[in-house]
Amino acid sequence: MADQMPPEKYCPDCGGTGEVEWETQGGNTVKTQCSGCAGTGKVPA
Repeated sequence: MADQMPPEKYCPDCGGTGEVEWETQGGNTVKTQCSGCAGTGKVPA
């Protein structure tokens, strides 16, 4: 039942993508699962 789900919004850390991109000290760009939403892209509103 969708109307019984708690309200959600896009995760502010990853913008709803479920992953974050960051640069290592060596200059490599890597993508990892967003820890703020555990890769779901959404957080409770």
